[in-house]
Amino acid sequence: VPLISGGDGWAVDYFMQLAFHHKLPLAIAVGKTSADWTGLCLENNVAQYWWQPEISFIQVDPAKVVFPTYNDKEQSIGIY
Repeated sequence: VPLISGGDGWAVDYFMQLAFHHKLPLAIAVGKTSADWTGLCLENNVAQYWWQPEISFIQVDPAKVVFPTYNDKEQSIGIY
C-alpha cells in the first residue's frame, strides 16, 4: 500500500512502527516539496498523512484509517 507523507517526513517513523506491528505492507515515500506531496496524493490512489483543517484533499473525500488507542502499559511490553 503506497503511503505518501510530506514536509520532512511527517510521522514516517510512526507509520513504520504501525506497519511493522500491524503487519501492514506499506511502501512509504515523502514528497520533496509540499506541492509534490499534494500533487502525488491527488493524482494517485494512495494513502496520505493529512490533518484537518488543511483542505488540499477535501475533494477526494479521504477515508480515515483508525488504529487502536495508544496504551502506555501495553506498548512498554511490546504490544502495539
